Amino acid sequence: MRRDEFLRRVGNMEQVAGIAERVEGDGRKAGQRVYTVDNGVLRFDLWADRALDIGTLAFKGQNIAYLSKPGLDGKSSLDAGLRSIAGGMMFTCGLRNVGPPDTADDAMHGRIRTTPAEHVAPHAFWRGDSYRLEVSGEVREAALFGENLLLRRTVTTKLGSHYFRVYDEIENQAFEISPFMLLYHINIGYPLLDVGTVLHVPAYLTEPRDQAAESGLASWSQMTAPADHCPEQVFYHRLCADEEGMTLVAVVNRARDLALWLRYNVEQLPVLCEWKSMQSGDYVLGVEPANCVPEGRARVQQRGMLRSLQPLESAALQWQLGFAEGAEIDALIAEIDQLQRTGARS
Repeated sequence: MRRDEFLRRVGNMEQVAGIAERVEGDGRKAGQRVYTVDNGVLRFDLWADRALDIGTLAFKGQNIAYLSKPGLDGKSSLDAGLRSIAGGMMFTCGLRNVGPPDTADDAMHGRIRTTPAEHVAPHAFWRGDSYRLEVSGEVREAALFGENLLLRRTVTTKLGSHYFRVYDEIENQAFEISPFMLLYHINIGYPLLDVGTVLHVPAYLTEPRDQAAESGLASWSQMTAPADHCPEQVFYHRLCADEEGMTLVAVVNRARDLALWLRYNVEQLPVLCEWKSMQSGDYVLGVEPANCVPEGRARVQQRGMLRSLQPLESAALQWQLGFAEGAEIDALIAEIDQLQRTGARS
């Protein structure tokens, strides 16, 4: 519908879409700033005091995201252990460490994920016949006599859209070389994750992280019912891509006629980590594009995968996450299969 035709029907756009800000007031999450983006189809929370990461996400009212037992909490950014991992739809790992800490100064999956954003700015505006919803902010990982890394993040969607986009720019504002490790921890929960859910990726190489994953290598793509005392399994995938480096991943639940898809560039994020936890109460599928494996900085350096940023150098990354139904699911799977047959290998 053209803008003028739409505005004939709606005098205030918050009737159909908008961005709402609140401060949580109860329990662990008290004091946390949250921006809720609603485009009429997608509704998601951005946790401003957690790096502007994505908390809850619903598609047409149906929950998609995984939330851990502790949930969102309002503790200090210095608390970066397992008890501070809220899950959510996506939390950012990095910017100098991903995986277990190597030193007392490191943190599990890095410090950026518990760092509050600054200069957070929501915008809702028309651009031509498209009504856009956008939230931007800055997150700084820094220390006296240490690193000074700035993450500039913008999350964008449109009225009626089935997808959103995350655009990040990371700049090294210090005057020494800095390690640069980044993983987007995208977490899918029930009901999209359930018995029979399948992960489709155009992988040309799949590596189990450890013995627990090796035992499940033959069935890494198949999701099962929750089971008590079931160990997590982690797999590292290398994906085929098109001529521009773009690849496609899908999580498909045929019983619900719903699929989540993820598009990104393998030149920016060459590894796809799969976190498969079929454990009762910790039932989650992590689909995690990254520029490294999540094994800590020392181990990544031993593997020859440690990236760095020169003084005042920047790195830009972006990805899209959306949903498909009906015949669109078949088209997604066909595109992934075509990439696997004919796509380039990084």
